[in-house]
Amino acid sequence: MWTLTAENAVEYLHFSGQWPPHVPARACVLSGGVSAAVIRVVPADSGSDYPSIVLKQAAPQLRTRKEWFSRLDRIWNEAEAMRFLAGVLPPGVVPAIHFEDRDHYLIGMTDLGPARDNWKLLLLEGRPDVSLARTAGLILGTMHEASLRHAEELSTSRLADWTVFDELRIDPYYRTVASVLPIVAEPLEDLMRSMRDVRQKTFVHADFSPKNILVGHGGELSLVDFETAHWGDPAFDLGFFMTHLMLKTFRANRLGMSARDEYLEMIYEFWAAYRRGFPSLDDPMEFERRTLRHLAGCMLARVDGKSPVDYLAEPDQDAVRVLAIEALRNRYAGLSDYIAGANERFRMESD
Repeated sequence: MWTLTAENAVEYLHFSGQWPPHVPARACVLSGGVSAAVIRVVPADSGSDYPSIVLKQAAPQLRTRKEWFSRLDRIWNEAEAMRFLAGVLPPGVVPAIHFEDRDHYLIGMTDLGPARDNWKLLLLEGRPDVSLARTAGLILGTMHEASLRHAEELSTSRLADWTVFDELRIDPYYRTVASVLPIVAEPLEDLMRSMRDVRQKTFVHADFSPKNILVGHGGELSLVDFETAHWGDPAFDLGFFMTHLMLKTFRANRLGMSARDEYLEMIYEFWAAYRRGFPSLDDPMEFERRTLRHLAGCMLARVDGKSPVDYLAEPDQDAVRVLAIEALRNRYAGLSDYIAGANERFRMESD
């Protein structure tokens, strides 16, 4: 298998016939990913009309502190997910696929361009934006709603295979936390079983987070990284995404950022916009309870799983554990109650 690097990416494109030899090009590695090589190739002449391209190749071992492997053919899950989403979301939200190289587990896709900000970095800089949260909620709700119209197609596609989702999410998140924190082993086991039995399954991104959302200068959002996508429990997407906002709220509180309350408002607005985008949601009360369990499980995973976040102080990690464990042990009635519990901890700390 050709192992893609910035040094050989242009040679690969010439060799495979995907880039004309008469157009000089240069390549650079795009940062942020831990599971794949992602490389942008652009014409060397800035005045060239030839479009740039992004190459992505799956890696067998993820770049994490703890040993973590996944199958290479997950790149085809990503390709299938991108093709589906291109048909149900507005143009430009998802990159278009130009080609697939089955021999080298590699895809070429539209370059969304360098003039976009990574939403995770904006949040870490203390720049919450409620309007972006609304847009993200509407996009996710639209994805879930639209997938119901393609249920037969998606439920029999390769996205129905949970192998990659298990390798990259269930095992490093829920199983790992259950082994580290026996006090929540039983509720996490129940949660893992319930995911299989969900009555209303949808397309699930399973990596819907600020790090995979790019923000254009006009506030438009684009999504990347779909290798964990599958047909499953839509509440996972909600819990996974809101985990990122909750953890950044803890960080903002620790750093004394005045925008802390805006981070929490983003969660409410994201949730409300999601509900508007998913009008066919069945049994909203049960869905909210399941979302809360996923939120708690994912929060624990980001402090005690295989891939912990690197921006939380130790006291905040402890506070996250307490809050999430309480949620998994059914202390909170719903999402608002859970957020109120987090707010109470912030007030206690400031007092």
